[in-house]
Amino acid sequence: VDSLDGAPGVYSARYSNDWESLPGESVDKRNMRKLLFELRDVPQARRSCRFVSCMVAVHPDGRELVVRGTWEGRILEEPLGENGFGYDPVFLDPELGLTAAEMSPEEKMSRSHRAKALRELLRLWPSFWEGYLRKRA
Repeated sequence: VDSLDGAPGVYSARYSNDWESLPGESVDKRNMRKLLFELRDVPQARRSCRFVSCMVAVHPDGRELVVRGTWEGRILEEPLGENGFGYDPVFLDPELGLTAAEMSPEEKMSRSHRAKALRELLRLWPSFWEGYLRKRA
């Protein structure tokens, strides 16, 4: 989240570990509650954010193939939708006008950071693997 200097970032799964859970509250809901609290005075225009996924393949010889997928969005003021997990109910995809939790699995797969990273990994994989096979021959 840009207005939070990149928080929760790599700590997103344990962002609210310093907060007490409400009765029956899941970790995902507690994380969203903390995020929305931290953004309580931030106007919608300054709630830009992104999901980021990095994937790495490593040759036995140590060479690496590193890819990254990003999904740009905005954090809403309250959750919408029932699908997905984590921050999906507060993550708005401005292009579709839906939260990640409102999307069908097909819509989400076409937009998500994980899908983008995996597509890039698969695109680059043949030449990466061929290089390994050539070195072994």
